[in-house]
Amino acid sequence: VLWKALDQNYGVWDYERSQVVDWDAVYDEFLPKYEALDKRDDVTDDELRKLLDETVIDKMAEFEKQISKKQDRL
Repeated sequence: VLWKALDQNYGVWDYERSQVVDWDAVYDEFLPKYEALDKRDDVTDDELRKLLDETVIDKMAEFEKQISKKQDRL
């Protein structure tokens, strides 16, 4: 659900792709983690929040650094 929502509502896909941001790789990396949580009946809010943070917040920070480095070289 999260990935579908991002895919449909995130406004800067094209810009980030042009700046070497590979969201497809993020999807490939994190899908198994979300699927593993989905199979469990005892997932805590903290576990889900941690995975969401890794997926969105941590990856966004990483991508911002990559974009900044690329722009500094221009």
